[in-house]
Amino acid sequence: MHSLKRHVARVLVVVTSVATLVLPGWVAPTIAVSMPRTMARSLTRVADGLERVTLDFRATHVGFSWVGEEGTGVRYRTIDDQGIASHWRSVPEAHDLEYGDHHFSGVQVLDRPVALEWHPSGPPGRTIENVSVDYMNTVDGPLDTYVIPATAEATAETPHIATRAEWGADEDLKSVSGGCKRRFFRPQQLFVHHTAGSNNDPNPAATMRAIYHFHVVDRGWCDIGYNFVIARDGTIFEGRWSREFRPWETHDSEDINNNAVVGAHVEGFNSGSVGTSLMGNYTSATLPAAARSSLIDVLSWEADRHNLDPEGTHTYRNPETGRRQELHYIAGHRAAGQTECPGDTVAKDLKNIRREVALQIGAGKTSSKLALTPMGQTIVYGDTASISGLLSTRAGAPLAERVVTLYARKPHRPWVETSEATTSPDGTFAFSKRPVKKTMLVVSYAGDPTTWDTDSRVAQILVRPKVTLEAREPASVDDNAIAHYPPGTTTIPVGGEVTPPHPGEKVIVRVQKIRPDGERILVAALKPKLGSEGAYSATFKEASSAKKYRLITWFQGDDDHEFATSNSVFVQVDP
Repeated sequence: MHSLKRHVARVLVVVTSVATLVLPGWVAPTIAVSMPRTMARSLTRVADGLERVTLDFRATHVGFSWVGEEGTGVRYRTIDDQGIASHWRSVPEAHDLEYGDHHFSGVQVLDRPVALEWHPSGPPGRTIENVSVDYMNTVDGPLDTYVIPATAEATAETPHIATRAEWGADEDLKSVSGGCKRRFFRPQQLFVHHTAGSNNDPNPAATMRAIYHFHVVDRGWCDIGYNFVIARDGTIFEGRWSREFRPWETHDSEDINNNAVVGAHVEGFNSGSVGTSLMGNYTSATLPAAARSSLIDVLSWEADRHNLDPEGTHTYRNPETGRRQELHYIAGHRAAGQTECPGDTVAKDLKNIRREVALQIGAGKTSSKLALTPMGQTIVYGDTASISGLLSTRAGAPLAERVVTLYARKPHRPWVETSEATTSPDGTFAFSKRPVKKTMLVVSYAGDPTTWDTDSRVAQILVRPKVTLEAREPASVDDNAIAHYPPGTTTIPVGGEVTPPHPGEKVIVRVQKIRPDGERILVAALKPKLGSEGAYSATFKEASSAKKYRLITWFQGDDDHEFATSNSVFVQVDP
């Protein structure tokens, strides 16, 4: 269920130029963006007292990890370029990342200090072996400029989600193969987290890059652990990568069948659950109104689309391990593990949040579906293809007077919007299209106040070029369309055209001798090149008297066009 709205989403990156492209029908708008590379350093010290390090660069974020008993931790302070030290701070532990006796802090925002000091902390008698410090600058690194599609914002009930491209995810950092191959399951559980990071964050997109780096490089995960992260200003960030989305789709952390990608946010409960983390530490701080409103939006959107009772409970069943546990459909992380996450203030507010989600959903919206026919067809260049379909509810009731949009994609080109249609009283619609080359098609319905959005499956139109062939300079052509050449002829010129032209490509003119019993024997395969206008010519040089031949031209096909053949040409050298 991937929604569309007719305006460009806000972009949370440094914009260097905007390409407002106006070529009709076939150009998708793009945005050129510059993203700073993340600079990062890691170091480990034995936890035997105060440590100090002069930083290789001014850090904007830091994360700590340590090996020790439960209750141990780290205190740190920063040193500025005047040599002035900040007050000592205890790092809050991010229990989402913990495993065994390995503990991790939330990512802390720094004001570009020149040095750090830290020391282990904890109750007397609790041991801590070593401390690792990972400091980063996600703002001032060298800029990489690249072009991304201008994403679409969703319908009213679908929250805007800032994509990974918008917050600057380095896609080379993640892993999606081997043990990191993405897995998808039907969403049955919604978990709420907090990142246990700083609450005074001036640049949440930069912090997303730092969290991403800390999760992958330092924690060792395949990708960022959460499906979504919500900043204190209410911005909703796309978390774990799920797939390549098309320009009009909402980045919903799902595959095309609306199954959620498995994250790494609640050990033993990741499969079939969606994890949304609140940026900051809510052990005692109050969740800002903007972030709380966005959390309700995300939970309402997920619960309604997947038919989860916001105030209800169920037995969660892990689809991979079979593990079962009674949970609220909307639960804090601590409900499924020994953790303080999502912080006391958010945990205490969850009952109210569930009630507000239920009120926002109200009677709910109906899920829709789009059927498209035919899913595949082949036409000859210049012909018109007809695409028809049906928009209905999941139960099969037609949805009349709804606007559906046709998107098309040529080989190696972006998806673009081409036309719209309004469904008939029976929910049907139709498009006509005359593609010049192979084209992929999708019909999208953006939803309305009563129905959720949906897309059709991808349909395909294949295009065969027109290929002609003729015998040239015959003495005569009889009533059976056989071209006759005079006795003694040994060379027969032929030629034709391929439309559209494919300059420089070769065609194959196959020459078959026809025996008296009708059997055909291949005697030559001529390979002329196509000219700039698609014309070609060839000469069969081994003709024999009193023999009949059949000639036919093959176009082998390429990325744009299918294999095609010409008409058959019959020739004979008279005795």
